[in-house]
Amino acid sequence: MIVRILAFGFAGDVIGKRSFDLELRDGADTDLLQEHLGLSYPALKGILNMALAVNQTYIVENTKLKDGDEVAIIPPVSGG
Repeated sequence: MIVRILAFGFAGDVIGKRSFDLELRDGADTDLLQEHLGLSYPALKGILNMALAVNQTYIVENTKLKDGDEVAIIPPVSGG
């Protein structure tokens, strides 16, 4: 299956692009996606509290992915 990855903030800097398509095995979930991204981009493992949104909805637990899903990687932000 193919999912569309949107990488915001520091995540996009680490990956080197803000969006790309990623092929995953059928039945993949967000835990597998995070594992894959951590292996491909080790600096992403260092982002604590990285949020994910699937199809514009924040997820709070492991979520099964479907072909064509859009997954946003949203690192923590700070500011004032």
